[in-house]
Amino acid sequence: MSWSDRRYDTGGSSLGASDRPLGTWWLIGITVGLQVLIWVGGGGVAGETTRRIYDALALSEAHPYQIWRNITYAFLHGGVSHIFWNMLLLYFTGAIVEPVFGSKRFVLLYLAFAFVGGLGFTFEHLIWPSPLGDALGVGASGAVMGVIVLLGSRFPMQRMLFMFVLPMRCWVFAAVLVGLDLLALSAYRGGDQVAHSVHLMGAFAGFFAGFLWPRLAVRWEAIADERQRKAQRRERERRREDAAEMDRILQKVHENGMDCLSAEERAFLLDQSERLKDNRRV
Repeated sequence: MSWSDRRYDTGGSSLGASDRPLGTWWLIGITVGLQVLIWVGGGGVAGETTRRIYDALALSEAHPYQIWRNITYAFLHGGVSHIFWNMLLLYFTGAIVEPVFGSKRFVLLYLAFAFVGGLGFTFEHLIWPSPLGDALGVGASGAVMGVIVLLGSRFPMQRMLFMFVLPMRCWVFAAVLVGLDLLALSAYRGGDQVAHSVHLMGAFAGFFAGFLWPRLAVRWEAIADERQRKAQRRERERRREDAAEMDRILQKVHENGMDCLSAEERAFLLDQSERLKDNRRV
């Protein structure tokens, strides 16, 4: 199916959103729903119960080996504007990417981007520890950045309508966001309370999935095909050699009888007989 056959193509050169990005909607619904439940039941954004939930589920400088946090942190946010912008970006980009990969694979990629992004938090605080050593990290930004860069690296020259208004090529959109994170990370080194390292690690995961992995897969497939061709050539050569040896032995039997065969020649005939039986069974 060509680009123009799909709903996310508008005018042949621009990408628009599919009308059934179910995985994207589920991710947004679960993230927003859980966040509302936590804030309502936990006494608000800064409530005591909310803080305890975040202490248990957010990325934690003090608990870098509690690996489940690398997923759960992506469903927590630090405020209304934080979750609003993350989910809005997820909607605009996820609704484009998801039809290409399928809902199940898209959700798995999203969670993988979140996980890799969480590693960035750990690495950052190994390099630049916080004063008290108890920093927490929350937000879907790492996973969303992975989706954005996946879109930009897989379909770099396609145009998207950001916010339904601003047309831009996908690679430009991804490159601008990654560039801003690189500048902020080098300038603030975590001092601006934004986990730029999480964004960048998520972006790297998206680049790997969208650009590096397809090329590696093609290369590995080519290597596997070449190995298969070599194996087939070796098999054809073996069969030719076996056929020549069979002709020689049969000629020897014709001239001198079975008693003249050596033990190796008898074993060869037995082996060929067994192979012939196996081929007939197949």
